[in-house]
Amino acid sequence: MVLATPVSAMRQLVCQGQTRPLQWRLEQLSRLEQALAEHTDAVLEALASDLGKPPVEAYFEVVAIRQELQLCRRQLRRWMAPRRVSVPLSQRPGRAEVIPEPLGCVLVIGPWNYPFHLTLQPLVSALAAGNTAVLKPSEHAPATAQLIATLISGCFEPTCVQVVRGMGASLRPSSRSSSTTSSSPVVSGSGNW
Repeated sequence: MVLATPVSAMRQLVCQGQTRPLQWRLEQLSRLEQALAEHTDAVLEALASDLGKPPVEAYFEVVAIRQELQLCRRQLRRWMAPRRVSVPLSQRPGRAEVIPEPLGCVLVIGPWNYPFHLTLQPLVSALAAGNTAVLKPSEHAPATAQLIATLISGCFEPTCVQVVRGMGASLRPSSRSSSTTSSSPVVSGSGNW
């Protein structure tokens, strides 16, 4: 499975500093919130189709994401602010601070049991942190995976967020970026590595 936009291009957006401003992050969160509002009924139908979830239970997946969005919007300015930290006595009267910065492109692998909530809630955190993301919804919930792909492609540029669908085994090392530094396996949720 090959991405429409390479991960290197998604990382470039972060490296150029375009995702650092508060306004960019809030705009991405607003786009996701708008998409949720427009597709709530479709989410309920997809979860009923895939897992037989009753509307009330399915609605809680949407509510959880909305609550995460609300929390992020309310706290984001504080989370982005530099925090002063103490310095050793030998370095005084110097000062030091921790400045939160985006890391790059995040991979979110969704599970089958809460395929909407546990795929999009990490996306909220990734966007709030100023990262780009690749989502891999569970192949065991095809209607929900299709809905996520439609929802994401409708509200985000491919350089910001992309969706990869299919079996986890189809994500072979040849399709991964050559600059991957992790040697740990990627688990798809299907038992295939």
